[in-house]
Amino acid sequence: MDARLRRLLSRWAPDFPDLHFAPAGAGDMGPALETLPADSESPRLVTPEAVEGADLEPRPVRSPEPGFAAFLDGIQRSVVIGHAEGVPLVAATVAAVIRRRVGRRLMTDGRGPAIRRRVYVPRHLVPAALWDMAEREGYAPCDTGTDGRPGGDGSAHPTAVQERAYHLVQQDREQL
Repeated sequence: MDARLRRLLSRWAPDFPDLHFAPAGAGDMGPALETLPADSESPRLVTPEAVEGADLEPRPVRSPEPGFAAFLDGIQRSVVIGHAEGVPLVAATVAAVIRRRVGRRLMTDGRGPAIRRRVYVPRHLVPAALWDMAEREGYAPCDTGTDGRPGGDGSAHPTAVQERAYHLVQQDREQL
């Protein structure tokens, strides 16, 4: 747990005594959401879209040149940091960096890593002051109260909120 998250939790605790937070010790927050078992999903079959012409035909290919110039490396970690009336409060960190191959060594791109830390909470289910405090601490809270689908129910069930948080973390990672 980073220092900013510890400070946010310490500021939430006196103002919201009904909130239940995970233990403060490092590593005691439980497993990352990424390591929890996910529902198995059947594979989707979609008709492919032709990229080069309408017909499937052989195309000449130049001789291959092995190697690569750079690649994107990233990480995400999200954990439930506590519960507000049974609703999970999730904190996550996503990061990405471009690694370049120079000779036989990998070097980090000069821009360095892009890092984003956020809390994921259902805005309509937590006190407004909790949301505002997270914003003041620089955590840019993300609303997990709706599922984003037209006609979606935006269920307040803890598992549904946690799953929405997990998917929103993935979206944030992809945007980096």
